[in-house]
Amino acid sequence: MKKVTLLIILAGILNVVPAFGADQPPAAGGKNMCALDPMQCPDVVEHMTIQQMIRVLQAEINKGAAVYSSDELRILQNRLNNAKATLNSLEAQH
Repeated sequence: MKKVTLLIILAGILNVVPAFGADQPPAAGGKNMCALDPMQCPDVVEHMTIQQMIRVLQAEINKGAAVYSSDELRILQNRLNNAKATLNSLEAQH
C-alpha cells in the first residue's frame, strides 16, 4: 500500500509543471529530458527511488544556465523541492 501511495505522490511531483522547450534539440552538455518531462521516460522514472530522483534533479540543476533556460531551471527546482518534501514526509511517517 505504501508503494502505491508513493508512486501516486511521485507521479504528482513529476507532473506539476509541464516542460518548456521539450521539442528543442539538446544543448551541448546535454539536457536530461527525463528530468524535464518524466512522461517521455516512464520506464526510467518508474524504477527510480525518490533519493535517485533527488540526485538526478540536483545534478541537472547544477548544470545551470549553460544547459537550461531559466524556465527549465525553475521547473527542475520545483520538482526537486517537491521530491525533498515528499521524502521528508515519508521519513516522518516512520
